[in-house]
Amino acid sequence: MNFGSLSLDFQVLFYSSAIFGADRMKSDIRMVINQKFIENNTTIPFPQMDVHIKSDR
Repeated sequence: MNFGSLSLDFQVLFYSSAIFGADRMKSDIRMVINQKFIENNTTIPFPQMDVHIKSDR
């Protein structure tokens, strides 16, 4: 969908005829995607912040 500052933002669409359990299904799909990332050595970067402390001494 987009390139974030430190990410690739995507949308996953799926269809299910099941009426109940959609939240569980979404979670299961996310877990499979995460497992595929791990299997393929794909890392997700996290934003980093550097803190510089100045001293007036």
